[in-house]
Amino acid sequence: MNKLVNKKKATIFLSLVLLALIAFIVGKASKDHYVNGFLLVFAILSFTGIGFLSKDFLRKIKEKYGDFALRVIKELIQKINSIFIILYGIYIILSVISLENFYNIGNVSKDLSAIELVLLTVYLLLGYLFLIAGRLSIDKQKKSINLLMLTGLCHIFFLIAIGENVVSILPVLILMGLGFYTRKFLFKERFIYSWEEKTVDCVLFLVGFFFYILNINRNKNYSLPMSLIYTLLILLIFILLTKLIFSYMKKGGEELYETNIDDLDLLIDKYGSSQSLASGLSFLNDKYIYYYRDKDGEQTVAFQYQIINNKAIVMGEPFGKEADIALALFAFNEVCQKSGLNPIFYEVGERFTLSLHDYGYDFMKFGENAMVNLTDFSLKGRKKSTERNILNRFAKEGYKFKLVSYPYTNEFLDKLEEISNSWLKDKREKGFSLGFFDRAYLRRAEIAIVLDKNDEITAFTNIMPNKNPEVLTIDLMRYDQDKNVNSMMDFLFLNLFIYGQENSYKYFNLGMAPLSNVGLMKSAYLSERMAYLVYKHGSRFYSFKGLRNYKQKYASIWLPKYMAYAKGNWLLYSLLAVALIDKKTSKNNK
Repeated sequence: MNKLVNKKKATIFLSLVLLALIAFIVGKASKDHYVNGFLLVFAILSFTGIGFLSKDFLRKIKEKYGDFALRVIKELIQKINSIFIILYGIYIILSVISLENFYNIGNVSKDLSAIELVLLTVYLLLGYLFLIAGRLSIDKQKKSINLLMLTGLCHIFFLIAIGENVVSILPVLILMGLGFYTRKFLFKERFIYSWEEKTVDCVLFLVGFFFYILNINRNKNYSLPMSLIYTLLILLIFILLTKLIFSYMKKGGEELYETNIDDLDLLIDKYGSSQSLASGLSFLNDKYIYYYRDKDGEQTVAFQYQIINNKAIVMGEPFGKEADIALALFAFNEVCQKSGLNPIFYEVGERFTLSLHDYGYDFMKFGENAMVNLTDFSLKGRKKSTERNILNRFAKEGYKFKLVSYPYTNEFLDKLEEISNSWLKDKREKGFSLGFFDRAYLRRAEIAIVLDKNDEITAFTNIMPNKNPEVLTIDLMRYDQDKNVNSMMDFLFLNLFIYGQENSYKYFNLGMAPLSNVGLMKSAYLSERMAYLVYKHGSRFYSFKGLRNYKQKYASIWLPKYMAYAKGNWLLYSLLAVALIDKKTSKNNK
């Protein structure tokens, strides 16, 4: 087997690097243009030799370790080059702030003249453009190479124009060359400015701007008002440049805004939706639908999600053809990345969370899903005397449980809406992870109602239209505040359990208990420990503990649920995004 590194070639490689470095150092010190030109050509030839030797080295890596190893190394080169682009931009900006490299421009004094100020402004803007190009390159934005090349060329012309040593353009040429060489790893077609990036950039900008103002105010040639005007002008140019660049970067990528519910019906009818207990929520039309198509072009798996900022928040797990779930997850992640979106999966199970972890997702336990095992459910025995008493008392008082099927009359739906409004009072409907009153949605499945002795509807709940043959799931559960009596919801639940047993369901889904059993252990993540404090002491805002205690009366199974968020999403902003999305009852409702 050939050795990976040939000693002779390694010696030549190191010699060329050393010669190129010497040429750069000597060139920076020399003021002779002819000497500088010769040294630049010499350095370029040295780097050309370095390039050929590097190519040979990478070829041997591919032969010995395969394409994957070669790809990893090239990606590493791309990332390191992106960091150096940022550092080069910072170096330029710091040069402007310190003025150390620009005392030779005006030869008037060490204070700024008008011409120097213009040159400094141009140089400052070039540094800012390098900074943006590097940030976009780290984010693997496909169009960032265009910005790098344009900025690099402008920078080269600027250095030549102000009389800098020709060798000074060498670092820019290297950054441009490596950027061009690794451009295939820039795959994102659209840029969305995330909250996380805005936070980091805002902090960096404020720190840099503070030192900039500190320096500019030391200049004796300009009064404070003049300095402020100049500062505001620079700010305006920065903002306009940023908006122009980001507007250009936003264009492209796949628009993930499909909402074809008819296709969803066909998919669920053929493949079911047992993977997600929340699949029925997709019919509320408050979320977008991503359909995975197999090699024959058939839609086999669906994801329901909403978009806020650069986050695609997926409600529950994808559902459809079980054999295609893994392929669909890969495809969804790919299309999100290309479109500049970072997925967040909300209320997903342990098994699916582990699948997401393979994609680099972080996760946090978000609560537990309460389930009733209908196979074991019984009203017999001393322990069930309370439940039997509830059923007997309601029966004696003339209350009846009834399941109503579509078609529904307008009068019937009007009455349900009246009850829903009474239950809501002044509260606003929530969406996304919860259902809301929508007539088209209610028409998709049976509705369970409670009738009083006068045959007036006093409470109702709708069966979620997820067509799961094993799990019975309900959504809205509402009662008339004026006609409510003690244990009304218990009466409704108990009758639903009996209905589920009689219709061969194995489980009844009582829904989520948010933050339940989260962060109990000392070794739990800090985020989960903080969530536990909210659970324990947050009853003023939401009765997390009360909801858990109520469901515990009937639940025999508690399934842990997680929130998994892709790299680039911060936990705080992920939680904020979910909270904001939950308040929306339509795709466009702000």
